[in-house]
Amino acid sequence: NPSNSASATFAFTVNVAGCTFERSLDGAAFVATTTSETLTGLSEGAHTYLVRAVGPTGVPDPAAASYSWTVDLTPPETSLTLTPDGLTNVNSATFDISASEAGCTFERSLDGGAFVVVTSPETLESLADGPHTVQVRARDAAGNADPTPASFAWILDTVPPVITGAVIPSPNASGWNNGPVSVLFEAFDPG
Repeated sequence: NPSNSASATFAFTVNVAGCTFERSLDGAAFVATTTSETLTGLSEGAHTYLVRAVGPTGVPDPAAASYSWTVDLTPPETSLTLTPDGLTNVNSATFDISASEAGCTFERSLDGGAFVVVTSPETLESLADGPHTVQVRARDAAGNADPTPASFAWILDTVPPVITGAVIPSPNASGWNNGPVSVLFEAFDPG
């Protein structure tokens, strides 16, 4: 309780031989049942199952056994409310994760890896240079997981650009004339 199943199975016994059973679901009239019963097609929301024994003389137990639970079939929606910059030179990343339902736990996958349980905020440390993708999903108390995890992609670049060549024009035949000098160079680093 809560449950993410639209079905529920109940089994019960009584301490007197020769009894039969009656049950009531969500305040409906009592109907005959056997010592175990599976209910199907339950709607979302709160439910109460009552069961009572009926003695050999036809007199029902005045104190029915009761079980109450909630069916939750709706998965939560997950959001990322804090992410790193899309292009960064910091080799750690912090994410704030939120869900559309209270009481959720969170799971995270980095770069296509397995989902692991995390808390929010989640900080990833010692990341390698290159592109990264994080996916996060919320799981509610009934066990429903967000089927469409929130996702964020970014690039980590901690390596400064490297100058690969420089050309300084030779002075003209009469020597420097204190005019402007052009220096041509290339740097190897996308962007």
